[in-house]
Amino acid sequence: MLKSVVGVDLGSTALKVVELRGTWKGFEVIKTAERRLPTDTGVPCPPEETAQALSELLSAHAMKPTHVVSAIPAQATFVRNLPLPFRDQRKIREVLKFEIEPHIPYPVEDVIVDFAKIRNLDTGGCEVLAAAVSKKVMSDHLHIFDLAGLVPEVVDWEI
Repeated sequence: MLKSVVGVDLGSTALKVVELRGTWKGFEVIKTAERRLPTDTGVPCPPEETAQALSELLSAHAMKPTHVVSAIPAQATFVRNLPLPFRDQRKIREVLKFEIEPHIPYPVEDVIVDFAKIRNLDTGGCEVLAAAVSKKVMSDHLHIFDLAGLVPEVVDWEI
C-alpha cells in the first residue's frame, strides 16, 4: 500500500497540490495547497517559473512526494469510444492508432494513444475508450516536472 501520493494540477493561472495517504478504506486527504502563478492574462507562465513555483509550494507545505500523479488538461486530449472486432489487448494496441486517426487533428505519429476496455460485445469484439494527446503537449507537461525534480508515476487526462 502506498504511504502517500501527491496529486499536482498544473493550471494556467495557479498550481494546486493534494497529498493523500492510503488507508484500508481508500485514501485520506492529508494536505492541500494552492499558489497563483505569476502570469499575464493570456500569456502562459514559462516552464522554469512554473517548476520553481511548484518546488516552492511543495517545500512551503513540507510535502516531499515519492509518488506523484498529474493530468493533462481535457482540452488538450482527444477521447473516443471505439468498437473493435476483437478483445485481445495486443491486437487492440496494434490497431488503436489507426482507428483513432480520423478523430484527431494531428498526424498519428505525433500522438500518444492509450485505452481502457469498456465492455465486451456480443459479436466477440469489445468497446474501448481511447485517449490521445500530442507528444508535444505531453513533453511540455513532463518538462515542468523534470525542472522541479519530480517524476510523475501517472499522467492521466482530466475528466
